[in-house]
Amino acid sequence: MILRTTIKTSLSLMIGLLSLISTGCSRTILTKPASTESVTISSASSDNEYIVKRRGLSYLDGDVAFQDKFGLKIQKEIKSIAVDIVKVDSPENVDKLKADPSIEYVEPNYIRKMKIQPSLVTTTTANTSSIQQSGIVKANSIYTGKSFTTIAVVSTGVDLSHPDLKGKLVTGFSAFSDTDSAQDVNGVGTHQAGVIVASNPSAGVYGVAPACKVMPIKVMSQDGEAKDGDLIQGVAWAIDHGANVVTFTVEGAKPSKAFDDLIKYAYTKKVPLVVGSGDSGSTTPTYPAASKGVIAVTSIDQGNTISSFSNTGEFISVCAPGQNIMSTSSTKNAQITPNYAVLSGTSIAAAYVAGEVALIKTKYPLLDMVGIRKHLELTTDDIGTPGPDNNSGFGKINVVKALSINPPKAK
Repeated sequence: MILRTTIKTSLSLMIGLLSLISTGCSRTILTKPASTESVTISSASSDNEYIVKRRGLSYLDGDVAFQDKFGLKIQKEIKSIAVDIVKVDSPENVDKLKADPSIEYVEPNYIRKMKIQPSLVTTTTANTSSIQQSGIVKANSIYTGKSFTTIAVVSTGVDLSHPDLKGKLVTGFSAFSDTDSAQDVNGVGTHQAGVIVASNPSAGVYGVAPACKVMPIKVMSQDGEAKDGDLIQGVAWAIDHGANVVTFTVEGAKPSKAFDDLIKYAYTKKVPLVVGSGDSGSTTPTYPAASKGVIAVTSIDQGNTISSFSNTGEFISVCAPGQNIMSTSSTKNAQITPNYAVLSGTSIAAAYVAGEVALIKTKYPLLDMVGIRKHLELTTDDIGTPGPDNNSGFGKINVVKALSINPPKAK
């Protein structure tokens, strides 16, 4: 299968977030060859569900009079960014709620998607190409990370009993049940986890950071859909429970103020968010990848060409292998019996980058959030038009270079 998958901030925080967007280099605007597919990126919303934030830190839960006044039913409370997920009984009450002076914002609980299509490559081709292209074997000989470093994979969950992931998982979370039952029934999350931490040379599987741990966070349905509220809850839970890096990939046409608050929260906790650019082959900004403050990743094929399904734009930070990659899969969805599958998508590319970011963060602990991003971007290999561009960002990740060249503040 191929995966197409307000807390007020200080001035220093805002400066830091802006620094994360650019290392000061000019960017070349390129036009990617048009996809042969028709591209439709929507942001459907869950029926009558909204994300609501009151001014200050006042939650709706417990304020029965307010709930009754606006016909609200509380679904979830996400304390990390002080928002509530609610159902509203009528469009009229939504308008009244938006107009209430105590409310900072009301926005639909959008549904965002990953896209999946069939793969046509052989296992041998995928295996050999992905390993050679990414240089993971050599990188593993330099540094494999530390067991106290955790990367949260916010996706479809992870196969908790996969033999290649044994001892490499920490307690996770499911937004569907509010429990730690993050079992994967799709296969994508397990694949991402393997790209990051699996280590089975006999099967040709090499993770970027095999000494690290993965935290499985389940926020997506079997069809690869996620509500904003579930995704935000999952990312916030991961941050609050010790994740050092978080990766996720969904796409939608609409930005979100709640996501912006989540990005600010992650920044204050010094947790990089690595996000796949999306898989519609679009040059129109899609969210949350185009949100300021995340590390947006696009996919390349074995020839260092941007994958035709990758969304691109000025928001791209780096690119990474994401096409025809073999890795771990849940037993139910394995193509290669019983435990492996070949997938493609920007979520796979983002998993590679999340693993590298974890290595950078652990190997160079003196780096701040800006420093981590700069080191990632400035140790890439430029591809295509010289210099940063809208297709590949600063270039293709080079894990070996990132682990071999000390950044200035880490000496």
